[in-house]
Amino acid sequence: MTPSSLSTALQNNSRQAEQQLRQAERALNDAAEQEIRLEHLIADRLSEIASLQLEQDPALDRDTQQQLQQREQAQATLRGDLEQRERQIGTLVEQQRTLDERLDGLEAHAMAQLQEDPAFSSVCEQLDNARQALLGAQTLYEEIRDECAEKLPAYAGNPLFRFLKIRYYGTEQYRPVRFQRALDDFIARKVDFRANQANERILLAMQAHNEAQYQARTVTLSALEQQFEQQREQAREAAGMGAVQQEARELMRQVDEAKAQANALHGQLELYVQGQDPLLQQIRQNLAQRLKTRPLADLVQAAARTPDTRDDALVGELQVLYTQLRQAQQGLEHLHAQHDFARQCYHRAKEAERALRNDFFQRYGYQYLLAQPIEALLVDYMRGELALQTLETLLRASRVEIRERTVQVYTSTSTHSTSWSWGSGSSSDSSSHVSSGRSFSSSSSDTSDNSRGDGFVTSKSSGGGGFRTTDSF
Repeated sequence: MTPSSLSTALQNNSRQAEQQLRQAERALNDAAEQEIRLEHLIADRLSEIASLQLEQDPALDRDTQQQLQQREQAQATLRGDLEQRERQIGTLVEQQRTLDERLDGLEAHAMAQLQEDPAFSSVCEQLDNARQALLGAQTLYEEIRDECAEKLPAYAGNPLFRFLKIRYYGTEQYRPVRFQRALDDFIARKVDFRANQANERILLAMQAHNEAQYQARTVTLSALEQQFEQQREQAREAAGMGAVQQEARELMRQVDEAKAQANALHGQLELYVQGQDPLLQQIRQNLAQRLKTRPLADLVQAAARTPDTRDDALVGELQVLYTQLRQAQQGLEHLHAQHDFARQCYHRAKEAERALRNDFFQRYGYQYLLAQPIEALLVDYMRGELALQTLETLLRASRVEIRERTVQVYTSTSTHSTSWSWGSGSSSDSSSHVSSGRSFSSSSSDTSDNSRGDGFVTSKSSGGGGFRTTDSF
């Protein structure tokens, strides 16, 4: 899967979620309008029952009808503008897809040209070697780093050992005062100063050498990666990708602008969907005024108790209308739940699009070797069965450079180093590097004969290098 295919899948997922949200909004709004019209119709019938003493106000009725029409027209205008923006976005997205296909073709052509360049082939081989060398050295580097970090604090944390070091004990700078040498010698024997000093020097030297060598490998790899990218960018420019990329960026700007306009229209429609628009609030105020702020259900029950037989037909019609109203209100609760779910799905889709349509995942020259189609993963993600972080991790793990399909020619004809030896810095393809070439020894005339050796072994059960004393100090 190419970056453009990933981008298309993310856009399609967002558009599908957006369409479902629009449908849920339309259904919810239609149901809300049906509720209002039923309430208004019930109020009309109630006002015809004299015993309820509800005044009829033709002017108020006309205002309510006019406001209902204005509300419907305002929503129709907003939906028309929104549909126009959606069509514009669809056209721009299709143009984006075409440009992405052109860029993919130009990228493939540029890489094909590069593969014929001996200088680029040499850089690829060096880059592979550097990566494998760094990868092979990683375990050993971490073992030495961790063991030094574990053992060195014991030396700095021992007050007597630190005291002797501050006095330069055992060096040419050591200048004891009268009777001081005997005391210092006694302390030195207690803390096994000479052996521990030798071991500390070994640990410090190994730590410095470990970091320096790892840093050197990292710098070498970074320089080769930069050289590789420079050659690839030059090939892309020669293939004409620069102008097409500029066109794609301009198209992306237009898409973002159209989406911002669509979001603004959607925000205005959301007021109508949630029943927070001024027109609906005025309609409900008019209805409450007609009913004299009495609950509609109470008025319907009161109408059923009217003694006037001439109102029987009205009462029967009110019962039917009120039943329809109750059904509409129950349906509204279900539609509200559907709308909330659709809105969550929409935000979830947009969150994935924002996270995965960035420079890293959309960078040309890479592909994604996923075990499942991205569409299937997005379905799991939208269902909540896959976290966004997990989806991002899967994409990162499956992301490989397109050149690796051809660079395998280099790696299959040569043996690369995967282990790191302290002595020479050379490496071999053997997997036994953990147990060989990893000791760093140093001789010292000050080392006492109770030392267990100066070798620094990087296994978990190290045989040397730790701070120790001649008794239970």
